[in-house]
Amino acid sequence: MERKSDKLALEQQFPSIIKSYQFIETLGVGAYGMVAMYYNQTDEQFYAIKLESAEAMQQSLLREKMFLQQLLEEDEERELPIPWIYDYGTTKNNQGKSFVYLVMDYYNFSLEEYYQLHILNGDDYDQYIHQLKEFIGKLLNCLVKFHSKNRIHRDIKAQNMRVGINSNFQDEESSEYQVYMIDFGTSLLSSQINTQRQNNDLIGSTITASKFIHQGLYYTQYDDLISALYTILFLIQEDNTFIQELIEFSNKDQSLANQEAVRQLKEQLNPAYFGLNIAKNIITLIKEIEIQVNDKRPLINTDYVDAQSLVTKIFKEEEIFIPKEITIKEKIK
Repeated sequence: MERKSDKLALEQQFPSIIKSYQFIETLGVGAYGMVAMYYNQTDEQFYAIKLESAEAMQQSLLREKMFLQQLLEEDEERELPIPWIYDYGTTKNNQGKSFVYLVMDYYNFSLEEYYQLHILNGDDYDQYIHQLKEFIGKLLNCLVKFHSKNRIHRDIKAQNMRVGINSNFQDEESSEYQVYMIDFGTSLLSSQINTQRQNNDLIGSTITASKFIHQGLYYTQYDDLISALYTILFLIQEDNTFIQELIEFSNKDQSLANQEAVRQLKEQLNPAYFGLNIAKNIITLIKEIEIQVNDKRPLINTDYVDAQSLVTKIFKEEEIFIPKEITIKEKIK
């Protein structure tokens, strides 16, 4: 658990004011930067502002800004579930440290927060399945739309997706929501992928990387898809013993030994380890995609047409009826 002193020390790194934006709270910290919620006193709206040290050699925030700008220019109809860019520049925090910043749309919930508050928090199992199907459909549709622009994200995980309510920030009861993709620091055009890559530097996140990425192979859109399926699996089955073991290894230091342990655990994933049919189907789908990818390399882009076909495979079997008095959390363990 994060201590108050640690949280305070982290928050003090953020500039309290950036132009008309006032710091509200920390949203996340990554390998190359950090992001916080800011309140714009001019238009009275909330925004996400990502910051990176101005001295950073990798300039990942500049790359992300350029990647997003190009993608937004191509998206004339504003159909892509990605954040809009409002400002980019340099600033200093209260200690005088210089940062590069990027102002983007703010989305109300993390993936886990929305799942816990709006889908899992109930006692009607039929409604849970209905809402979960819609939720997974939106998540996968987000990825399908992104892939349709010939891009590869290369770091799909729960932390890199957010849920936005299609209304004012205060109106969090609205059922109209959208899953958005964020953090494009490692994203590339499909044409930029080096198909000769074969080394031990794992790009992305150990927890959701496909077995091919663990093996040092180059990214394809299929690897993004596998990462999205792992993300869903970990979200709905976080209490599963096998999943907990996988998460435990993934949270350790990123040594080659630990990465190999995670890869081996993923190889051992079996539908029989899960009681929930949805989880079984996700594992089966991952295995099917792995065979497909293995046969089709060096194909970069996926050949699926829509998210609905994937959702149909995940929900192809109805769950066994369980008495209503048992809570949803108990049912899906």
